[in-house]
Amino acid sequence: MDNFVIHAGAMTRRFPSLTQVRNIGYEKEKHWVIRNTFNSFNFSVILSGRGFFEYKGHLYEVRSPCVIYQMPEEKVHYGPYEGEHWEELFFIFSSSDITLFNSMNLFSYEQLIYQFDLTSTLLNHIKKFLKQLVEQPENGDWVDLQVQQLLIEIFSSRRSIKSNLTMDKVLKIKKEIEDYFETQLDLESILQEAKMSLSTFHRYWKQVSDHSPHQYQLSLRIQKAQRLLAETNLRIKTIATEIGFDDPLYFSRCFRKQTGLSPKKYRLRNYPRFMDWKS
Repeated sequence: MDNFVIHAGAMTRRFPSLTQVRNIGYEKEKHWVIRNTFNSFNFSVILSGRGFFEYKGHLYEVRSPCVIYQMPEEKVHYGPYEGEHWEELFFIFSSSDITLFNSMNLFSYEQLIYQFDLTSTLLNHIKKFLKQLVEQPENGDWVDLQVQQLLIEIFSSRRSIKSNLTMDKVLKIKKEIEDYFETQLDLESILQEAKMSLSTFHRYWKQVSDHSPHQYQLSLRIQKAQRLLAETNLRIKTIATEIGFDDPLYFSRCFRKQTGLSPKKYRLRNYPRFMDWKS
């Protein structure tokens, strides 16, 4: 089935239910990360794949099948791991519906991520629902009823997910590398502070990146250099220093290895009108 988003809020309703779904979406191979603050109350049903969910300083490992809530006016950060994807079905409701879902035992303020048992019966129900949803005329009453029944089935077999403390630490280290990629990476000191062995770190790191920490940092530096070369008139030597290279020649070798072009050729190829820029 192809990806879709249906704006159910505009559908006709003759018998409005207490909770009316505003939008329904399906993404077969979602590979991007969400970092956002929503003004709605959302359910993300992860049918396959894995990733992470960060909320109020806590990091959770996401393993399908599971459900992730997104609270209104609360910043969330979640998505599949780098280089991976997951299958997601999401429902968007009004922020005022939280109280109703809580009273229906379909939501708990204490736990914003749940695993559930994806039985063959439930999977068939989901597939049938998606097929009918695309083919169904704009009948808001039918959509609201089907969504409520599906959520009840999902949450009747839910299981809580505890924060993985080791994964918490690894994801925080990854974020630190992303935030300070231009500085020297002292992995030994970072792991000592995190009280984690190198072998444990590498075992978990493989779940969040296909590259070693130093390779990951290098890729971030080169990505930043590509933008600076194309968007500014900074000298190549200055760019090298800004992203953490002491030796401009070493920077050029690393840049060529990753992009196939020297920094100067990359600048000329991407923005030929700036050929008079100094290198």
